[in-house]
Amino acid sequence: MTDPLTLIPNRREYDQHLLRETANARRSGDHLSILMLDINCFKSFNDNYGHHKGGIALARIATSLPRATDFVARFGGEEFVVILPQTDKQGAINVANHILAAVVKKRSSTNTLKQQRFLQLVLESIQAAIIIKS
Repeated sequence: MTDPLTLIPNRREYDQHLLRETANARRSGDHLSILMLDINCFKSFNDNYGHHKGGIALARIATSLPRATDFVARFGGEEFVVILPQTDKQGAINVANHILAAVVKKRSSTNTLKQQRFLQLVLESIQAAIIIKS
């Protein structure tokens, strides 16, 4: 189940994937980390620049998200979630830093001030890393 705007899995697919990964982590005793990205002030961005530009910006962020071994989904309107199997706290921090670096790189290569402002909001938006260890 794919989100039509960002072309990444949607919340329903995330819920199913999380159940599988949680069961795998419990069975194997491995770490399971989750990153939640909530883009601050996104409603304001949409109000100022329009929903079309907001959709483009969300799609750009989706392409900045992490490793091939991780599962990335659109959780809600301006929220993304990343499931990091076999990843401990330090590994989750490293992935979060990688995401930030990818966004910074996109921000520096972006030529419009509007896009730069939006990507700055993303830089401030990684809210939490949650570690599950059975």
